[in-house]
Amino acid sequence: PRSTLFPYTTLFRSRLRADWRVNDWLLVYASYAYFEDGSVPTSPLTFHDPYGGAEIRWNQGASHFFPSGGYRLEWDDAMHTEHQHIGHLEWDGTQVLPHGLSIETQGQILIRREPLLLVPPWTEGNAYVALKWTPFLVATLGYEWTTMQSNAATHNYFNGALQWNITTSTSVRAFAGGTRGGLKCISGVCRVFPPFTGARLELVLRL
Repeated sequence: PRSTLFPYTTLFRSRLRADWRVNDWLLVYASYAYFEDGSVPTSPLTFHDPYGGAEIRWNQGASHFFPSGGYRLEWDDAMHTEHQHIGHLEWDGTQVLPHGLSIETQGQILIRREPLLLVPPWTEGNAYVALKWTPFLVATLGYEWTTMQSNAATHNYFNGALQWNITTSTSVRAFAGGTRGGLKCISGVCRVFPPFTGARLELVLRL
């Protein structure tokens, strides 16, 4: 649908997805999204975002592996040139084990190019693996990286975390290591995070 959010600002969005249930343990899908963003009148953008993936399940659905990937193109309609492109690969997997244990992994790889930055194309991403004892403990090891040319001395970041869920609404989490800066998406919310190296202790209380 087309909607006017501000005077002289118009956004248009559309998305199409097709799913195919191959059998009880495999579903594959393909999707295409199209966006128009006129929030900057002097530089209106058009987005093309095709992607696809699969949902693979076993152990009566308790274990799974969800790979996906696609290519996002952002086109500058005023300059008639590429604004940005991002190729992306993602995965999410869980293997259940006895006694309430499971091994889980999540990750994302981005292949990026932004001509306005005047730097060569680069890759960045993150890969995490965790041992979970439901619902009490989660131990996580992570690796994040970027190959973008910059003044930063570090392009590889390793980290580890241990989380203790005291109750369903209270937890303590200890983190040590580093994380790369840049745009990251967590639970569907995307924002720019600064790089971090060090240690921190987090306490979450929900009343």
